[in-house]
Amino acid sequence: MHSPSLKARLVARVLARWQACSGTGQDGGNAGEEFSVLEYAKCSSVSSVQRAFLRKYGKAAPGHQSILRWFRQFRETGCLCKGKTTGRPVL
Repeated sequence: MHSPSLKARLVARVLARWQACSGTGQDGGNAGEEFSVLEYAKCSSVSSVQRAFLRKYGKAAPGHQSILRWFRQFRETGCLCKGKTTGRPVL
């Protein structure tokens, strides 16, 4: 039996981490970010992610750098949760 490809293992890991994080209630309503990260894990193409985002949500897709930043954050931390901020909020 063949072992799963690197891409299949990455997608499985992304799904498992996303489900674990979503279960904590810390997702903050960032479904677009989650969708983008999962799509990027599947195809490794920002352009493909942007096209899929437009088809799914019917609105402008996130930028190239945003998608890559979200994917890098997810790969490094295992979550797309917003971290604590320092200082007072800007009004």
